[in-house]
Amino acid sequence: MDIFVDRNSSVPPYLQIKGRILDLIESGVLRENQGIESVRTIAQIAGVSPATAQKAFYELKQQRLIYPKAGSGYFVAKKSQLSNNIFVFLPSSRLTFFTYILDGMFEANQSNDLNIQIYSLDTNKHAWDEKTIDLLRVARNERCSVIFIEEPSGDVRRECLNIAKKVPFVTIEWVLDHSISIVNDYRNAGFKMIDYCVNRRGAESIMVLKGRERQYNARERIIGMQMAAQKYKLVEGENLFFYDTDFDAITAYETIKAHYDVSEKKKAVICANDYEAMGAIGAFLEKQVLVGKDVALIGFGNMIDTVTSYVPLTTMDQQLRLIGIKAVSLIMDLLKNGYDKESRIVTIPTRLVERKT
Repeated sequence: MDIFVDRNSSVPPYLQIKGRILDLIESGVLRENQGIESVRTIAQIAGVSPATAQKAFYELKQQRLIYPKAGSGYFVAKKSQLSNNIFVFLPSSRLTFFTYILDGMFEANQSNDLNIQIYSLDTNKHAWDEKTIDLLRVARNERCSVIFIEEPSGDVRRECLNIAKKVPFVTIEWVLDHSISIVNDYRNAGFKMIDYCVNRRGAESIMVLKGRERQYNARERIIGMQMAAQKYKLVEGENLFFYDTDFDAITAYETIKAHYDVSEKKKAVICANDYEAMGAIGAFLEKQVLVGKDVALIGFGNMIDTVTSYVPLTTMDQQLRLIGIKAVSLIMDLLKNGYDKESRIVTIPTRLVERKT
């Protein structure tokens, strides 16, 4: 058995040993009821103390992944069935965007066959990343399904890829190998937004607050917009302008304040989501620009809450509740018919909702 402990890793040596043994079990190298090297042998191979190796064995035993036989050592336990628990990861529990999706999940689980557990970001991003990685490993060890909303990066993304190879995994708004990815038809949505600005609002120049371009949904929307720009002969830097934002009202407000020229006529502004649109409206008020008359404004999401309900915002409806329903329904199908580890993309259509902005 080959076990290497990386002394420079932030992961404790016993967890590295545990993870390696778990990988050997899940890959089939170590089969059900097959004996495992002794604690002392593992300690020698890994270059750690017997106490460290024993701690790894103890956790594997506690999770019923291995079992002891008196006088014979440890053996691989029979693989358990997939759990009916679903771990849902989302960046915030306070935004309407996420509550719509969660409402759909609970609607799909009306029979209460599944136990939906929600984990969300509070304030400390670094602590959230560490907590998320720990919880993802719990999901793997306990064979729980995962729904991960919005695209992570770095160590969290790598851990998601690792876990998606082991248990049913659904991503929302981003795409990951070995998972079922639920996304909107972002390219088509981007195209339709430019088309609306040009044909319905007569915009001769367009500002696009694009969100985080590294994220799948933003990249795909931009591609669709660029396709529309070619059709309508819009030239980036001349009458089509892209600005980096952070999917929030503050960066949208700051961008409009800094870059919107009130002397330009027939302009439209496209926002990455409805919260950005709210920030843009705030900046337009300060500039004494009348939204809906002096400038056309489009959001994305159709998130009607205590803030946006007071503004008749033109937006793209993502069908968020349907996305939540689809996520849980897909996991139910996997639990019923078997987990196949195949990558799939499920596309939910968007529609333009024209209001007064």
